[in-house]
Amino acid sequence: MSDLEKLVTVDTILEYLENAVETKEPIPPSVWADAGAKLNILMGDETDLLFKLQQIEAQKRYEHVKAQTKTNISEADAFIETTDEHVAVQRQRARVERIKEAVRMSKVQARLRSEELRGY
Repeated sequence: MSDLEKLVTVDTILEYLENAVETKEPIPPSVWADAGAKLNILMGDETDLLFKLQQIEAQKRYEHVKAQTKTNISEADAFIETTDEHVAVQRQRARVERIKEAVRMSKVQARLRSEELRGY
């Protein structure tokens, strides 16, 4: 399967950029710009997933508080932090931030590389 035939996902883009950076392979401005644009578009699904996970976590918090005879929000928050749902939310939040940073970096790198090629 050629590179063009591979499914374009957030993971494939980030993996490509990570490998190129690790191997010190120069990345042309057009590739940086393309990666940033695609990540920006694909980020919608990632933020949707984050919102869904946050909703699940909030529902679990609500059920925990509702089951208590005395409402103790601090205790409910401590309980939620021990759950798999909380870990999933934190991982997805970090993933979204990583994508945002990759988009920012792509914009800067595309601009810098383009200026280098023009001789500035």
